[in-house]
Amino acid sequence: MDRHSGDRGGAKVARLKASKVVKPTARTDAAAGTKQAGKAAGSPPAKKKVYVTVDPLTGHRKVVRRSFQAKPDAVGAAEDRLREGEQQLRRTARALAEVLERTGQGLEASPEVARSVQASENRWRSIAREYGLLDSGAVAVLLGGSGTNRNRAQQLAKEGKIIGVKRGRGTLYPGFEFDHGEVRPIIAEVAAVGRRNQWTDPHLLLWLASPNGYLDGRVPARMLDQPDKILEAARQDMAERW
Repeated sequence: MDRHSGDRGGAKVARLKASKVVKPTARTDAAAGTKQAGKAAGSPPAKKKVYVTVDPLTGHRKVVRRSFQAKPDAVGAAEDRLREGEQQLRRTARALAEVLERTGQGLEASPEVARSVQASENRWRSIAREYGLLDSGAVAVLLGGSGTNRNRAQQLAKEGKIIGVKRGRGTLYPGFEFDHGEVRPIIAEVAAVGRRNQWTDPHLLLWLASPNGYLDGRVPARMLDQPDKILEAARQDMAERW
């Protein structure tokens, strides 16, 4: 075989090889895109942060899981409706507990309501032991006035600077609201956040005296020297629709 025939044979083999190369088409591109989309759909879910908070009214734990990945609109709308229903139930439960507490009458109630009222009563007794529950006369003395000036506490409560709870025939104020003869400013800030989210004053006080997941399980009333952290926890926790 001469040199020229060998060259022609090599060129023919090269053409045959080239003819077997499959060029990408629109169909194959679409299939590749579908495959990539499938991989994306099967990717691991976004990380979630979990907050565990004790419900100050019932003592039950609330677990909040927050995802950094946006949820579909339909899912978000359904969750909003559920939370609105839960919020309404909680408001009803709080109102009933307050009615039973104020009247002191032997009204018939379900075991669940009875347990809720008893849990609330136990919390108030615990707060009284740890911090003290002061009447208006004691508040006046604590703030440097006369024990007969009972209007001082009422005026401060009216201005939203302190929070009281009706016990028996009077209104009492937890001792943690005061520091060295002064009212702690953080009390008014937390109260403002709570009232914007329809929290009652007794519920706000119970929140301040209960472990909080947004504070790593610590009790706000025991860390009032860190008001910024307490206020941020209140904004997050009280804005949740229980």
